[in-house]
Amino acid sequence: MPAQVEFSRDHLIGKSRLSVAEMTQLIAATVAELPTVKAVAVEDDGEIAVDLVTGKRIELATIPVAHQLNESIASRRTILDDLVKRCA
Repeated sequence: MPAQVEFSRDHLIGKSRLSVAEMTQLIAATVAELPTVKAVAVEDDGEIAVDLVTGKRIELATIPVAHQLNESIASRRTILDDLVKRCA
């Protein structure tokens, strides 16, 4: 099931605190825009499966980075950049 974005990515990036559901949506929306990504599915609370065009599947979990995602907007952007690199 493709990720459905309830808010714009810019809105979520700029928000001071995010819930785990919002973090998950932000991550899914960010990686879904990559040309190397075929599909993004939100599996469970905080679990995301990313299917790449190469056939490889990457599973991401929001919970391990939740504290850092709410630490600051700068750390949020750093984490998203790291995830993009991992999926690119």
